[in-house]
Amino acid sequence: MHAPPPWSPSFEPLFLVLAGGAGLVYLRDLLRLPRELRPPAWRRLLFGVGLLLIALPVNSPLETVAAHYLLIFHLLQNAMIADWGPPLVLVALTADQRRRVGVWGGRSLGEITRAPVALVVWLLAWYGVHVALFYDWALRHGWALNLEHAILIAAGFVFWWPVFEEPRRLRPFGVAGYLGIAFVATPWLSFAYMFSSSAFYGFYRDAPRLLGLSPVKDQNLAGVLMNAEQTLIFFVALAWQLLRILAEEEEQQRARDVARTRSSVEVTAEGGRSHG
Repeated sequence: MHAPPPWSPSFEPLFLVLAGGAGLVYLRDLLRLPRELRPPAWRRLLFGVGLLLIALPVNSPLETVAAHYLLIFHLLQNAMIADWGPPLVLVALTADQRRRVGVWGGRSLGEITRAPVALVVWLLAWYGVHVALFYDWALRHGWALNLEHAILIAAGFVFWWPVFEEPRRLRPFGVAGYLGIAFVATPWLSFAYMFSSSAFYGFYRDAPRLLGLSPVKDQNLAGVLMNAEQTLIFFVALAWQLLRILAEEEEQQRARDVARTRSSVEVTAEGGRSHG
């Protein structure tokens, strides 16, 4: 099997163009706003990091090793473009920006990002692209590998949109439930990799070996990596959601206390007028 030298750079212009286009749209949006209404620096930084996590894994030596040598690097690449980049991009958008994206996406975006639909889309994409027949085919054809990556990126945005969208269709407890169901539904592929005694993919069975990893050991370690990164991602997302729930409950309690105090003051004032 002919393969380029390990750790040599790769070039996939499609994803650079998409990331660059998104960056230009974001920059134009910033420049049209008055300075005092522009997103803070941390949001702008997160947006840039999110785009880099989508574009760089397929335009770097990581792509070369993933596409020609080791499964563990392929799964790391998929995690970066699907699990890390999309939520960072969405977190970086302000509530107003997300609202405008929702208006721009219209009914189609609204339908595909309804929580039950988004969850099914995500699971079908994640499990579907890792089916051996599809995975081997994608690895043997450059354009098909780009298709795999595009599917994962799109599915990542679809999955995370219900968590961050404006206006919200899911209340905080609903988002926590959505993330919890996803957390329970996603690890089974990683378990299959971790505990397998044979390599699933013919491509990697025949690929040149690196780092002294056999095809089976490569697959086992890939499963450990996948399980660890998904656990971390969902732990962070659920912890953040729990903080949102606590903050919302505190705000509601504060509003009740203010209303109760105002009511007491009004009753006291009314009693004073009656005695007068």
